Amino acid sequence: MRTHLRALSFALFGLASPAEAMCLYGAYPDGLNAATTIDQEFYDSTVVVRGTVLRSDRKTLSTGSAREQGVLYQVRSDEIFKGQVPLRFAYFTALSSDALQLEDGTQYLLFLNPLPLDDPDEDVAPGALVVNYSCGQSGPWADIPPDGRHLLRQLSGNGRGASAQGAK
Repeated sequence: MRTHLRALSFALFGLASPAEAMCLYGAYPDGLNAATTIDQEFYDSTVVVRGTVLRSDRKTLSTGSAREQGVLYQVRSDEIFKGQVPLRFAYFTALSSDALQLEDGTQYLLFLNPLPLDDPDEDVAPGALVVNYSCGQSGPWADIPPDGRHLLRQLSGNGRGASAQGAK
């Protein structure tokens, strides 16, 4: 009986609407949960890359008196649309409701910026890049439609993204 009640409570709990991520797109005044476009994020990001996640490592962050979790990903550059990035680079995210979490072995389109030097996460992820907007256009490459891929290559200036072969 207790098992059935537990199952029923989980089922009823699941009917409640899940908490949604609260995302702030800092570049715009009405940036709370803003809907962005590929070209908007392209211009607002330092690095735009198609990359494959090679490895992920959980990290413990000390932010003041609180201890939080984060993930440091090692990513291989497969195609560079904007900026300069090494063949292998680090992407970091704190684990929060608006975190863009990646899966090992999956290829992603990532709109990235450097982690600010004064950011407390810089201690656990020196030199890492962070996503421009976690509720934005970054996501699995397989989900990017053909017109979005074409737009990225147009925005990169030469109709094709730069090969990662030339990456440092």
